[in-house]
Amino acid sequence: MLELLIKSPELVVLKLGARLSAVGTPVYISEEVEYVVWKRVHKCVDWKNEAKKLASSLGAENLAIFFTAVPLENIVLAEEGRFYGVATVGPRPLTCLDGGSYGGEMWGTINIFIATDIPLSRRGLLDLFRIVSETKAVVFSRHYPRCIGTVSDATAVAAPRGDLDYLGGLNYSARPVGKLVKKLIETGLKLWKDK
Repeated sequence: MLELLIKSPELVVLKLGARLSAVGTPVYISEEVEYVVWKRVHKCVDWKNEAKKLASSLGAENLAIFFTAVPLENIVLAEEGRFYGVATVGPRPLTCLDGGSYGGEMWGTINIFIATDIPLSRRGLLDLFRIVSETKAVVFSRHYPRCIGTVSDATAVAAPRGDLDYLGGLNYSARPVGKLVKKLIETGLKLWKDK
């Protein structure tokens, strides 16, 4: 469950229903997260210092912070089964299998946060991260052949601490994850193209 605390053109702050274990690649992430933050940036920034300053200004410790050039009115929230997620999708500059990076002056990112109430071990969190990343690449490549994302993508996942090591891939209990990531990416791409 996500509760929207702040939504402005420059900042979105969401509160999770509980403090969850987390792993990921956003600019700032605690081992446990209770809040997920999207900050709009308009240029390259000293992301480590900017993320620390933002965390301090919010007065919260258990955060995942994503920076994006995507307009925050394009943020997407969705649920599927026992999984819920948030994303911003700005497909520039593209990262492609031929080694190219395409997109010119337009900047964006593909930032995805997925959480579940299914208790997972650390290995289970990494398995969820893997499933989200693989699904993102497949869905994205359907729209941009041979491309898997952008040069600044970030993904984070969170769940209660538990013993489950594997979700079983998209053929089993993780099928809703695939549907959720597809929904987030495709909705985000539509919002991007409509601008």
